[in-house]
Amino acid sequence: MAMIEVNGATFTYPGNKTPALRDVSFEVQVGTWLAIVGHNGSGKSTLARLIDGLLPLGTGTITVDGLPVTVANLTAIHQRVAFVFQNPDNQFVGTTVADDVAFGLENQRLDRNEMQARVNQALKEVNMLEFADREPAQLSGGQKQRVALAGALALHPQVLIVDEATAMLDPEGKDQIMKLLTRLHNEGKLTILSITHDTREAALADQMIMIDGGQLVANGDPKKLLADKKLMEDHQLTPTFLVALKDELASQGVTGLDDVTTEDEMVTWIWQKLNSTK
Repeated sequence: MAMIEVNGATFTYPGNKTPALRDVSFEVQVGTWLAIVGHNGSGKSTLARLIDGLLPLGTGTITVDGLPVTVANLTAIHQRVAFVFQNPDNQFVGTTVADDVAFGLENQRLDRNEMQARVNQALKEVNMLEFADREPAQLSGGQKQRVALAGALALHPQVLIVDEATAMLDPEGKDQIMKLLTRLHNEGKLTILSITHDTREAALADQMIMIDGGQLVANGDPKKLLADKKLMEDHQLTPTFLVALKDELASQGVTGLDDVTTEDEMVTWIWQKLNSTK
């Protein structure tokens, strides 16, 4: 069953002649992690905002859980979709971490006891419950992004859209967020859309689409698409470390790497080769 259906989506920003997104079509099944990749300015964030109804669709149709994304349905769409932006500082509105996570729930006018339970559960899910009474300004970048995720999770969405959530983080912060998304995905609770130009992050997804110049240029298995060096280079994306390493080994005459599709498999392959030469 498709959670998200995009058919012929086209959008042009006011004052521009060239569409930011042109005739894009794809589906995302329930529980799927979709990576939306492309270089800066390719149209991937525009696509995400159209799916959440933050921008008005020009032509074409988009549905979420069978519901058309239209102005009349925005309240219902936002009950299904939660959005986490690149810069968490732009999302903070509460004086404490707990207040901030509760903000979206207050807009839904939930019972106070239910609201408190959701806030605590969401903070627990991102390992930030002990920071509930802290001021957001006292947190690190990674901690702020985890709180932003908690605010989204507290809404109990069916779809979680994460727009370049690790772009401003250090390696440790990136690792924390990606581990969290992986755990949420493995628990099967969410359909996840992650917008990124980091191919290592995209490799974690079930499905990947590539946007360039506002058009859909690829849709399929991330491992296969990321391994296509020409595709990546043609659309200004850096190949993954795994692909670069395989190419370097192949240039040195090393064979037997065709079935190696993940970094863990590469580590195992190298370990086996080292042991076989002893």
